[in-house]
Amino acid sequence: MEQIDPLEDPNKVDEETLQRKKAAMQEQFEKHQLKPGDPGYIYDKEVDFSADAGTVEHCEWDSEDDQSGF
Repeated sequence: MEQIDPLEDPNKVDEETLQRKKAAMQEQFEKHQLKPGDPGYIYDKEVDFSADAGTVEHCEWDSEDDQSGF
């Protein structure tokens, strides 16, 4: 019950199950969270995701030269 299944739709479970799943996700988050004083903690970490630009799929709707006028 406390396992997180990425294929499970959380909108289709009952409220009690949803709360248990949320508690399990919060526990995992806190276990992996780096806090000030922890080894490897960086205050303002910036990650450049453009290094993987060769693996990014581009879509028409997500272009910089949008001519829609909005």
